[in-house]
Amino acid sequence: MIKKQLLKSNFVSSSATILDVIKSLNRSKEKICIVLNSKKRVCGLITDGDLRRIILKEKDFKNRITKFFKKKFVFLRENTIKLDTKKIFLKKKDIHFIPVLRRNGSLLGLYTRKNVLNQNEFENEVFILAGGLGKRLYTLTDFIPKPMLNVGARPLLESILYSLKSSGFKNINISVNYLQEKIKDYFGNGDSLRLRIRYFSEKKRLGTAGPLFFLKKRQLKKTIIVLNGDIYTNLKKENLLNFHQKEKNDFTICCHSYTHQIPYGVVELGEKKKNLINEKPELSYLVSSGIYCIEPKLLKYLDNNKYQDMNHFINLLKKRKKKIGFFNIHENLYDIGDYNKLIEARESKQ
Repeated sequence: MIKKQLLKSNFVSSSATILDVIKSLNRSKEKICIVLNSKKRVCGLITDGDLRRIILKEKDFKNRITKFFKKKFVFLRENTIKLDTKKIFLKKKDIHFIPVLRRNGSLLGLYTRKNVLNQNEFENEVFILAGGLGKRLYTLTDFIPKPMLNVGARPLLESILYSLKSSGFKNINISVNYLQEKIKDYFGNGDSLRLRIRYFSEKKRLGTAGPLFFLKKRQLKKTIIVLNGDIYTNLKKENLLNFHQKEKNDFTICCHSYTHQIPYGVVELGEKKKNLINEKPELSYLVSSGIYCIEPKLLKYLDNNKYQDMNHFINLLKKRKKKIGFFNIHENLYDIGDYNKLIEARESKQ
């Protein structure tokens, strides 16, 4: 059991805002917020998955969490033996945290599914797309493939692999094309990182979805996590996997908010408009983060060795009536797709 003293960053007040919860989960190891009332008694919970569903619906992060947190939740009283906790986790697949409360309702500690059931490793395959040319990075990629550019003290792809390893993902597949030997020579078969790395060489460019056809013949049964090799986030991939499975999605798209300010006064026509000119408005969009969960049964919709981008693949799945869900990333995310973004990522790592 994790003692209360180690969970201080997980506490939020019942009068906290959505933004307060985002900040709490970003700095906490355990992805759960424990809501306390004015008497420091536990009155509710907000899990990582709960927060992401809230973010998709709520635009104003200054709104209070009063109507969002779970007021009914599974908990144990002090002196409860660990065996009871294990039975609960085995019976209720969607529960990942069980708080332990004293008789007065204050927190004593927290049990986690991962620790109780010793779930430290996942058998799921991870597929990393690392075959891009990196043309928007100018001369920086003349001799180095884009995923091997340093962000901080090491290549971005190495940071991605360390992040996956820390979350318990060991089965790594990397699609390579441009300057592929640079990647293969650096990581080898993954033994030095205690990973199992397989490489798939694209003889021609296959886009951002096409390389997944390499996995068809493997006849996989478990959910596949797909990552663009030029994006890094400190998102815990197990949280994404849990969300995908709990929602029973066929395909889950990770997304994040992107705000763009128009540098002009925008003319707004129409009698119902209050103002004729809206000066330099900010437009907010929900954009794809280049991270996905996909069920292996969907691979049959990919043509063998044919170019296909992810947006076309997803639109095809929608036409096929597959269940597509969205997972909002509120964690830090670094994208090195072009020169300016690479510089921003490097500066944020200093």
